[in-house]
Amino acid sequence: MVFKWLGLGAFLVGNIILLSLIVYHHFGSRPAPVPTGKLEEKPQTIPPKAAISPPTAKEHPLAPLEEGNKYGLLVGAFPDSGSAEEMLDKVREQGEQGFIRTTPGKKNGSQVIAGPFSSRREAYVAAISLKNKLHLETTIIPVSK
Repeated sequence: MVFKWLGLGAFLVGNIILLSLIVYHHFGSRPAPVPTGKLEEKPQTIPPKAAISPPTAKEHPLAPLEEGNKYGLLVGAFPDSGSAEEMLDKVREQGEQGFIRTTPGKKNGSQVIAGPFSSRREAYVAAISLKNKLHLETTIIPVSK
């Protein structure tokens, strides 16, 4: 009895495989369709230089990428300038440049910024260095200095 069921199972599996091969060969082996129409080539025209005008006042052009864009590391924010100066001294002892700026939106706050760095990668390397040496978590920010 067991052998009958095994034989029937093998028969069914064999037929399923055979049917899937037939379907594959029927649908899978067709050649790609060949385009019958003729492709038209349209000549490209370049507008004359006089046709290009500067943006009007209503348009907001994208700011050009300038090499003046710099990056800095926000080392910390302090309520008083004395603490900020102490942190800036620690950053400078590690060989990094830095400066203090007032916290945007606050009257008495001060931020210590390491940098400026000419690239984001350079700022990232300095961030790792400060983390290893001073155990400081920093944030890369754009600076205009």
